Amino acid sequence: MEIQWFILASYILGSFVIGGIPNGFLISKFLNKGELTSIGSGNIGATNIYRVLGWKWAILVFVLDYLKGLLPLLFVKATLPEIGAYIMVSTLLGCIFSPFLKFKGGKGIATGAGILSAYFPVEIITSLIIALLLIRFTKIVSLSTLGVSLSVIGYIFYQHECIQTRLALIAMLLLIVFAHRSNIRRILQNKEKPIQRIPEESEK
Repeated sequence: MEIQWFILASYILGSFVIGGIPNGFLISKFLNKGELTSIGSGNIGATNIYRVLGWKWAILVFVLDYLKGLLPLLFVKATLPEIGAYIMVSTLLGCIFSPFLKFKGGKGIATGAGILSAYFPVEIITSLIIALLLIRFTKIVSLSTLGVSLSVIGYIFYQHECIQTRLALIAMLLLIVFAHRSNIRRILQNKEKPIQRIPEESEK
């Protein structure tokens, strides 16, 4: 029993650390664009990277954040599948509360998509396509991604009866909503702004 708990703790800690890797922050620093937490919205995800560096770097950050969600779950599926629900939550926790940034992190959308792709690839690919279309027409990333996240997590919840998976989905949904609390406030106040690049002089 002690070994089992030690292994579980190791997996949880490892996935938390991997989930906490601040890809956007690191890329911004590497390109000498300053600390991303002090630029634009202050978020370290792909949306703010788009504002600061453009769409090519935003795609790279999204892919990296997606992979840090996907890879730990694929490893767990191959080695210890019975603890998958725990790792789903711990990986997303690492993303939103990064241990590398004083427990401040991203919004969890890309990483959450990677996490769920390990188990529900068709649903997630479909949801990503829908999210991109909504962003294309509304220009408001938070509203589009939140709406799709709520829909796809709700759909998966009702399609799968495993109680552990359902609890993990609820926890993930609550974490994503928490991470978007300021966006939700602005949406309700009709103050959420469309996504746009930051002029070069504003980045310095």
